[in-house]
Amino acid sequence: ELVAEEAKIPDSTRENKDDTAHPSAEDDEKNASTANKTEEAQKLGTQDFLWGRTIGEGSFARVVHARRKGTKQSYAVKIMDKGHIKSNDKVKYVVQEHHLLKKLGVKSPWVVRLMNSCQDQDNLYMFMELAHGGTLLDVIQRKQEEGHAACTVDESRFYVAEIIAALAFIHSEGVIHRDLKPENILVLESGHMQLTDFGTALDTAKPEQESDFVGTPEYVSPEVLHDQPATAAADLWGIGCILFQLLVGTVPFTAASEWLIFETILDHCSGKSPLAIPETVVHAGAADLVTGLLLEDPAERLNMQSVEEHPFFMGMLDDTDSLLSLPPPWVPGRNIALDSENLVEFSQEWMFDTAEATELEVKELTPPTSKVKETVPFERARSWQIFGASKSFSFYTDFSNWERFLDDNESIIFCGPTYKRRGLRSRHRQLILTQNSADKASFRLIYVDPEAMEWKGDVPWTAEVPVKVIVLDACHLDIVSPLKNGRAYHFTTVGDAEQCGSKIWANHINKALNDQKAP
Repeated sequence: ELVAEEAKIPDSTRENKDDTAHPSAEDDEKNASTANKTEEAQKLGTQDFLWGRTIGEGSFARVVHARRKGTKQSYAVKIMDKGHIKSNDKVKYVVQEHHLLKKLGVKSPWVVRLMNSCQDQDNLYMFMELAHGGTLLDVIQRKQEEGHAACTVDESRFYVAEIIAALAFIHSEGVIHRDLKPENILVLESGHMQLTDFGTALDTAKPEQESDFVGTPEYVSPEVLHDQPATAAADLWGIGCILFQLLVGTVPFTAASEWLIFETILDHCSGKSPLAIPETVVHAGAADLVTGLLLEDPAERLNMQSVEEHPFFMGMLDDTDSLLSLPPPWVPGRNIALDSENLVEFSQEWMFDTAEATELEVKELTPPTSKVKETVPFERARSWQIFGASKSFSFYTDFSNWERFLDDNESIIFCGPTYKRRGLRSRHRQLILTQNSADKASFRLIYVDPEAMEWKGDVPWTAEVPVKVIVLDACHLDIVSPLKNGRAYHFTTVGDAEQCGSKIWANHINKALNDQKAP
């Protein structure tokens, strides 16, 4: 029971004096060691920190930026809803992550460190090091935004070498990650890597968890699909997928649904439709490395020693400790947006976002482009199947399926599936933008439960009091309604970002706002 574990986590009860000064890089360097030692000696609560923006989110958790009062040390804080954890049978995963982060983070620079943890009546809080460079997925996307198809060979070699060093460490500690993917690899201010998200990891000291079906469809190993126990070889399969993605720019196994992704993986393994190795992988000297890592039989798959000795790495893994002395291909430095953020005291109002939007830089979008704010994604929607495989994606984009929710003289301009987050919980919602044919300046933005087919609410605005939109990244956007005292409605889009991503939604809403202003 989670209740038993809560006894190990202190309550958040103390209050400290406010300290709102912005930190500098020198502040963090000077205060980091002091903060670490202090937190080991005493447990801190939510009132010992100032709180800021959401930098990532999942189905039952949110990762936010927080800064400790006095030391000005910044953290990424994972906030988890106790009720959701219990009702969705996630207790063992939360307990596991807390245990493993405490165990691994203090022993190695390759694992994100758990600095502090606390709880209150409703939530659990885990305070971790803040990765100013985001995730490895952000690195890949940044390269593509710069016009490159993927990372260079040297960049790919460096990043995968550090991931392998991290895996070698956790495997030596009897831990199998089981959800290795770019989103779970953090990029530090220095440009070096750290592993995160150990919620579904396997501690081999607790073998009762070894057959759990966990992981991300695009990176899941065939033995897991066959309901076989995951071993260290499952993580090496993930390495093969990540190396392919770094060199090519796309995951090796992809399809329109999770089920079809699984079929693609199994067809590759059976030889029915083996993965084609692109020329970029061949020219990089990584073809046999990728194919050796993506073998069906874990016993035949390249093992850790074979990977470390592979010529592709040019001896970099002969001494994994020396990797930290190598210059990374990209040094992100500090995240200026986070360092300069206006933070607030912890409160229930902040938790439920009624004050969050006023603390962010909120701008109306102006055509033809909108500025994308920097963020550190935590979990991204992967496919429309999160809504259930009983409906095709076309169901959500077919206007006729949603006409029952329209008022008289209303028509649909755009619609699509999303997650809507309120507080810590995200729920499936169909987002629908409408226009009234009798009053061309009248628009509505409504959201519907697509499973129960029930109207749930709307984002109110008028021509005199328009909404404002913040595009966070390709699939996250906030819509701020002044008519709701500046409440920010948080949406995560689902599906192809080019067809129904956050920028597409922003463009449709922006056009509606401009049409309202037209004489």
